[in-house]
Amino acid sequence: MAMLTASNSIGAENVPAGLINFWGRTTSAMHLADPSPTWESRPMMTPVHPLPNWLEPTILRMLDLPWDDDNWNDDAKRTDPVAAANLFRLLTSILDDAAPPPSIVPTWRGGVQAEWHKNGVDLEIEVDPTEPGEYYFHSSTEEYEEPVDGNQKKLMGLASRLSPHQQGGAQ
Repeated sequence: MAMLTASNSIGAENVPAGLINFWGRTTSAMHLADPSPTWESRPMMTPVHPLPNWLEPTILRMLDLPWDDDNWNDDAKRTDPVAAANLFRLLTSILDDAAPPPSIVPTWRGGVQAEWHKNGVDLEIEVDPTEPGEYYFHSSTEEYEEPVDGNQKKLMGLASRLSPHQQGGAQ
């Protein structure tokens, strides 16, 4: 069964509220922030159902974003918690359980981008606090750059191509 833990380097006060209630399961911040010095003593959350493969790495990568640091990259803004929560909600609606975890990177406007470059497929999804979400998809036969709104079903189909079952077991 999949287990979900969090790094002991982040305090509960730094966890964006949108990440506390994820996947329809509510937990408290104290379960995500653990001051314990050893791996074995960290509290673990055991979900009722096994977690998707991409979920834990994605949460941990989001927690590493620059939450409190304006100018982390020249004139870049700190990560907006609403943008991160919106991206997270979008990922839960379009990714299947076997999807590989995305790379998570901050945008200079304070948004968050999830990206995959696997098996000849490039997929990037960007959600910013002041702009509508957009995605970019590229394969050997197709290329799209469109808004997320109104294209979730199409985006779900494109994202399914990242999963191992869509690539004959290759990852």
